[in-house]
Amino acid sequence: MIDEVITKINQLVIRQRKPFIEQHRKKDGTVVWYHRQATLTDNAVRSHIEGRRTIGVYYAGQGTSFLVFDVDCEDDPVGQEIRVKGIVQALMDAGLSAEDIHVSTSGQKGYHIELYFSGLIAIKRVARFGRAIIAKLGDHRRGMEIRPEESGRRGVKLPLAVHKATGRRQKYVNPVTLEPVEDSMAYFLGIGQIPLDRMNAVIDSVLRKPAERYPLESAETRLDRAKREFTSIHLPKNNNSKLRQEAETLLRYGLRERGTRHESQFKIALYLKESGVSMEEAIEIMSDWAKRQFERGMTNEKNLSFVLKEAKRCVEETYQNENYVGLLDSRGQTPTITTHDLAFAAQFQNKNMRKIVWALILLGRMYHKDGQFDAPMEGIGEMTGLTRQTVSKYLDLLQADGVIQLVEEYDHTKKRARRYFMPNLVEEVRDRKEVQEIMIESDSIGRAYVETFDVLEHFAKRRVG
Repeated sequence: MIDEVITKINQLVIRQRKPFIEQHRKKDGTVVWYHRQATLTDNAVRSHIEGRRTIGVYYAGQGTSFLVFDVDCEDDPVGQEIRVKGIVQALMDAGLSAEDIHVSTSGQKGYHIELYFSGLIAIKRVARFGRAIIAKLGDHRRGMEIRPEESGRRGVKLPLAVHKATGRRQKYVNPVTLEPVEDSMAYFLGIGQIPLDRMNAVIDSVLRKPAERYPLESAETRLDRAKREFTSIHLPKNNNSKLRQEAETLLRYGLRERGTRHESQFKIALYLKESGVSMEEAIEIMSDWAKRQFERGMTNEKNLSFVLKEAKRCVEETYQNENYVGLLDSRGQTPTITTHDLAFAAQFQNKNMRKIVWALILLGRMYHKDGQFDAPMEGIGEMTGLTRQTVSKYLDLLQADGVIQLVEEYDHTKKRARRYFMPNLVEEVRDRKEVQEIMIESDSIGRAYVETFDVLEHFAKRRVG
């Protein structure tokens, strides 16, 4: 059977044999991945299957024949299963069948959701599809990553791996019930590849963009991610009466378009909380409202029980979060960006650094109080188009240079993002006559970022010139 599994791994996963990655357990018990500048042999794959080594591979240049969703929410085991089932449901809604989707335990604490194609698809196109599927989970999209995320980045473990930290082997489970299958190796041997034309059709249905036009994603296309959940949030307008009116209209008439349920539920929950409605009564009201939207066909989900669970969770989180008080009266302010902000951001020579500094300035101008504001790492990643690892690296560098100061660490129990202090937001400008304001015409955070970052880049080029 091992020889058959080696053949199957070669067929499904391995497209590049040099270099590869290997997992090792250090003396202190920590586990690390090492980059190996060697050729991956079938004997090495055999050692992997037998549990003596744990090996991973990179992709085929700019293409990939698979997509893996990595779900890792150790602190939320119930939510972890909800995430897995949500991804599976979203993939089935997009046109895949349960037979196309393969779910396994990671060997440590999470799950992998695997898709295998009969040929290569551009990595950037597959990654955009994966992120779009994750975005459909709304608030549950946290705690998930995809492989590949982009060309030349981290590799992916070969199937049936033994995790060096736990000594446990990856095992396959039923993609719908998550119950373990009888024999993981036999299951793996039965995995088929999704025909390339059908997979491209599924990707098209989600991205709504033909494959032949987008073999690789351009920088301009990457910046056009304003449909993502965080970046599509409307810019705050400081209009209390309008926000209350929106919540009342939503309660009375329901959703006007699909894909807006999460933000609408949050507005309704805030409205009910600030109107003095008890949490129990609010859950009943929200559940009834969510059911009506489901019956009207205004939700992307096909499972009513999932919709109702989400409605209940939204109310509970809103009522239990002490920071969600008075938000209908003040949900930030319309950002006012100035030439002083441009000059400050333009001093950074590294473009990725400028991207992150500009995202911080935009968020800070909307939400800061005395220079302090919350900055979600996922949100910054969505605005800039950078990976979580890149965002984290540059945030650490900005802290080391004193550009920002960490005031409060991320708190998953309160679902609160990191809080930073940014001196640039409150420092006095010597000559205010020289400072000009920049008009922001876009109505969403994502579009506003793209629009104003273009202004920053032109400003930086002029300064260099």
